[in-house]
Amino acid sequence: MKQIFAFIVGIEKYDQPGWSVSGPCANAIAIANWLLSIQVPANNIFLFLDAVQDLENEISTLGAGGVQMRRCARWDTIDTFWRNELAKERPADSCLLVYWSGHGFTESDGSRVFICRDYSADRMNNRVFSASSFLRHLRSPHFQCFREQIFLADVCADYTGLDFDASKRPPESVVAVIKQFAYFAAPEGQYAYHGEQSRGVFTETALAVLKRFGNWPGLDEFVREMDDAFKNVGQTPFRITVFNDETEIQNRLVGSVAEDTGSPLFQSVWSLFSSIEIPDSVYRPHYLRTVRDLGNPELARAQGLVGMIGELTSLCDAYGLIQFLVRLAQEKDLAGPVNKWRKSQAADKGNVWASVARKIEEENKQKILIVELMVDERGGIASFEPSLRRQNLTPVPDITFNSQSVKNWDEFGEKLKSLIKELQAKHSVTDFQIHFLADPPLFDCPFHSILTSDGIPLGENFVVVVRYRTRLRNATLELRQWWNDYAEALRCSKPRKVKLVPVWCPSGKSGKPASDQKGLCYARFAVQPASTEEKKCLLKLLHLGVPYLYWLHQAPPSENWDQIKPRLAAWLKYLETLDQFPGTFMKQRIRGEELATQATLLWDDPQFHPFLSPRGIELR
Repeated sequence: MKQIFAFIVGIEKYDQPGWSVSGPCANAIAIANWLLSIQVPANNIFLFLDAVQDLENEISTLGAGGVQMRRCARWDTIDTFWRNELAKERPADSCLLVYWSGHGFTESDGSRVFICRDYSADRMNNRVFSASSFLRHLRSPHFQCFREQIFLADVCADYTGLDFDASKRPPESVVAVIKQFAYFAAPEGQYAYHGEQSRGVFTETALAVLKRFGNWPGLDEFVREMDDAFKNVGQTPFRITVFNDETEIQNRLVGSVAEDTGSPLFQSVWSLFSSIEIPDSVYRPHYLRTVRDLGNPELARAQGLVGMIGELTSLCDAYGLIQFLVRLAQEKDLAGPVNKWRKSQAADKGNVWASVARKIEEENKQKILIVELMVDERGGIASFEPSLRRQNLTPVPDITFNSQSVKNWDEFGEKLKSLIKELQAKHSVTDFQIHFLADPPLFDCPFHSILTSDGIPLGENFVVVVRYRTRLRNATLELRQWWNDYAEALRCSKPRKVKLVPVWCPSGKSGKPASDQKGLCYARFAVQPASTEEKKCLLKLLHLGVPYLYWLHQAPPSENWDQIKPRLAAWLKYLETLDQFPGTFMKQRIRGEELATQATLLWDDPQFHPFLSPRGIELR
């Protein structure tokens, strides 16, 4: 019979001021009691607690029964245990349950970090447990005694501006025969303890599933049962992420909103949309445009429609909420419900409503000229297909263009110049951005340098950016998820806090960023017609999900590559949101700043897709 071991952590008390919380220790104790109920030997259960609640009776009972109790959840205690003791003299083919409840964060590179008792932001920022690294180590030869592993984490997963000095050194090798499933719960907003005896909803749900088995579960069946259970969660929504052998297999919002959740304003808006069968993806781009206008990127962390409404109804005035609703009213299925809500809930907000409507009307006057480029067998431009879009990237009616073939760069420039002239003279469209949809063979082309009819470069007349065409058209599920996760990690940060990540491409070697940190990547090399390896380097970054990328077409002044980072940092410093950066880049081109006039900016947010509606329908 397989032996079962457990490593359980519940942390309520923190040295960081204001971080102590009730609930995690009750969660951890409940997990330990379930293990005892299925006859797991008490000395196989290792329990680490730092409590603020009065749980003395429960804790003493477990200790007296033989559970390996550590009333300390400091970093060194936990780190020493899992490295030296967890796998020590364990029988082969054992099973391992790991459970953690407390504070957690997601770092900018996507790594999950749990906070130990003795963490402090100023001096002890290394007192953290890298869950992502730990999961990799559990698959190494040192832990191969645990052939089946379940990892449950009832923690938050917010992106944060805090710095964590977490050890991420990977194991030298992994063992293929180890089967591992990891569940991370990210409660919406604050830590969600609404279940019985102050236990978290995630923990209650997982326990209910485990109790159905009466013993160690078959892992495939366990995953199916967990999936079914979360479909029926009736509490405040939270996000579930599931990993199988380091591969993410699910990431979704589960749960529903109770009738007494939130303010009356929240309830009025939630009741407006909750019964409408429209996916969150329809609401999200409208919400992000509202967040951009409000200049508060942290609001972009909201998960699901519940989170979006919750954030906007918590603001001190109704401006953000009304702007969101006015944007939603542009969707034909939502116009009626929005107008109904306006009459019943915002009859006295006519001035705000009119101001917002006028603002969005002005915003929609600026169009986006999409120029999709096809490549010939030599890697040059074979043809291009223009289309005109509104700011929400839906097609402008009654203005269409045919695809045009070209023989070379000069002919492309002339035809593009004629197209822009036609757009301005015939259709009276003068205010627009230009998005060039290109693949890496064309990354040596300085599209922003093409001269307009008045002899001024495009990049000084318009906001000009490049987007990765193939990713937009044909991204795989994995690539799209990496792309979206990367953008989400950056979108929530103030621009001045976004990391600037250098990329090298040594001759004859594969280029890579200087670190695994997510940020605005910039190439420390020029991209020219003969730069084959350099283009491959950029392609690898795009396949890793990089949404924002800068490269030069010739070496910087005085061959000083070190000047790029401080210049980019200066341009980002005073912006409120990242969306403002392409406009700032245009300003620098107008001013003749060489690091802008000689550079291409790839700006490719996956939430604003020019070929798909938010419902996943291809736009024509």
